[in-house]
Amino acid sequence: METEIVSINPDIPEEEKIRPAVNLIKKGEIIGFPTETVYGLAADAFNERAVEKLFEIKKRPKDIPLTIQIASIDKLSDVITMKTDLVETLARDMWPGPLTLVLEKKEIIPNIVTAGKKTVGIRIPANRIALKLLELLETPIVAPSANIYNEHSPISAKQVQDNFNKIIPMILDGGESKIGIASTIVDLNTDPPRILREGSITKDYLKMFIPNLRTF
Repeated sequence: METEIVSINPDIPEEEKIRPAVNLIKKGEIIGFPTETVYGLAADAFNERAVEKLFEIKKRPKDIPLTIQIASIDKLSDVITMKTDLVETLARDMWPGPLTLVLEKKEIIPNIVTAGKKTVGIRIPANRIALKLLELLETPIVAPSANIYNEHSPISAKQVQDNFNKIIPMILDGGESKIGIASTIVDLNTDPPRILREGSITKDYLKMFIPNLRTF
């Protein structure tokens, strides 16, 4: 069966169009969806079988952790062990947005998501479709870029379709991603904190909040 592409208004996402994608995720399926950085693949972060399937279709090694996305800062306490003042400050300033924070996870996050590590990368996407999806789903998602491992990250629904047509059931189409590069990743579980990947949020900007930030 051809993958269904559902056009969504990026400014005022239609709940009735997103509900079918929510239902698919709840059933253990994987769907494509837009974020402000690139298009991603969404699966229920608590469904180990769905996460396993996501690794398989992306051809991604299982020793490379996945990141998760949540709907709001309030949801952080559901998935991490401690929310420090620094975490709160960064989250308030840069979320929703292209910043992924690596923090100590609660046991509720399956080990397959984190490659057995005690930490997990988390962010809140600055895309209204993604946020509506998360709000309706009421659970975190794993959300790697919607490409085959080590290939170019897609910025449109058509590129996701080219990668996964007949493999995933649905792609939410919200137009082209605005940023086009993956999020900046900062590991706050080390002392001093360390930037693991620089995206549109630069290390120089982050150093205003984390003066002793290490790079790579």
